Amino acid sequence: MRFMKKENFKKYDAEAVKYAEGISELAEFNYGCEVRTFYKIKQHTASKKAESLANNRNVKAVLVTVENDRNDNDIYTKVSSINHLHLAIEGNNLTTEKIAKALYVDEEHVMNLRKLDSKQMRVGYCLKNMNLSSSHHDIFFNNRNYSYGR
Repeated sequence: MRFMKKENFKKYDAEAVKYAEGISELAEFNYGCEVRTFYKIKQHTASKKAESLANNRNVKAVLVTVENDRNDNDIYTKVSSINHLHLAIEGNNLTTEKIAKALYVDEEHVMNLRKLDSKQMRVGYCLKNMNLSSSHHDIFFNNRNYSYGR
């Protein structure tokens, strides 16, 4: 994962890195995945999907970021016609099937489910696209499964 390497943090200003470090400490994000559908996901829809996942009994917290895909076919406007989600999740025993069901998407749309083993990986996930004006990110906690202040 290129964006998770420490040297790639240099493209972000110091405030963005501090902000991402703060977000990464709000939960013990231990899973990451992408959600790629065949349609553009609006920001409020991304948030509703992440909130739905956060309410799953195996999940304690979800961070969602929306990343626009470049549309090289549109040579006139270069407007993004589709996007995808990056999710950082604090949970246990998660599978692509469980995540897809909670997000109301097909299982094939949940991709690259992996463990986030280090703080660097968690910060990298939180930094994703923060330097873009079109950036959207949101965080949700499962109040039934989360004890604040640990």
